[in-house]
Amino acid sequence: MADSTFFAKFLGVYLAVFGIAFLLNKKQSNRVMKALLEGAGLQFYIGMITTLLGAFIVVKHNIWVRDWPVIITILGWITLLKGIGYTLSTKQLMTFGKKFVSIKNIHIYGGGSWTILGAVLIYFGYIQ
Repeated sequence: MADSTFFAKFLGVYLAVFGIAFLLNKKQSNRVMKALLEGAGLQFYIGMITTLLGAFIVVKHNIWVRDWPVIITILGWITLLKGIGYTLSTKQLMTFGKKFVSIKNIHIYGGGSWTILGAVLIYFGYIQ
């Protein structure tokens, strides 16, 4: 449970901070996401870092239970797969990413989701 608490604190703060930043900075958020999809070198670098983080979480916390720690396991797998996707950066993935970024108010959906998930993890990491 110590690993679950550590990851809840770490990921909770990370998601809450970046979720709030996305909500407050629509133009900057869109610019960053578009730049990420257009720069092959940046995609590869972000893919390496994301794959490393996802692999670390999966190796250290691959816990499939019917309780809150499964949130961390699922986030680890999503992060790992996302990192692999960025590293491979297939044409289909980039096409999907560009369509995703063009969704009206995507910063509200993404930032809101990250903020709520971050708050939930902060609750389990620090309060419960």
